[in-house]
Amino acid sequence: MTSPNLPAFASIQTADPVAGLYVLVVNPTVADRGVYTLTIVATDTSGQTASRSIVVTVGYTPIVTNVKLVQNGSSFKLVVDGALFAAGEASITIDGEQVTPVKYPAKFVDQGGVTARRLQTKSSRLAALIESGGTSFVRVTNPREGIVSAPFPITR
Repeated sequence: MTSPNLPAFASIQTADPVAGLYVLVVNPTVADRGVYTLTIVATDTSGQTASRSIVVTVGYTPIVTNVKLVQNGSSFKLVVDGALFAAGEASITIDGEQVTPVKYPAKFVDQGGVTARRLQTKSSRLAALIESGGTSFVRVTNPREGIVSAPFPITR
């Protein structure tokens, strides 16, 4: 059993040599965040080979626990609370529309600086995206690994 593109954080270990069972073991670090396509190649005793590709995603799944729209006169600010937002990278969408710029308040960035618990954005588009009397859905994406939070409803 081999893999021509096995990343350094992964290994193939023999589970049962008689049955021909192997285990893919992954032990990634923060630096390994991303999406990887791994190809596993098996060769039988007669030299015949078969291969399989799998996708391994290493990263954080953002969790949204609260969303608040704050109005100050004619301007709006969206505050998104939760966990595992990629600090300096996470993006916010409202009903599929990306909202920028995103700020990562320092006091809500977790130790090590990799993840944050709060995101904020001010945009003139917020009032149009979250219509009065309607419900919209906010999602947070950690783009390096392409992982998106579950939708979180907000009503204005």
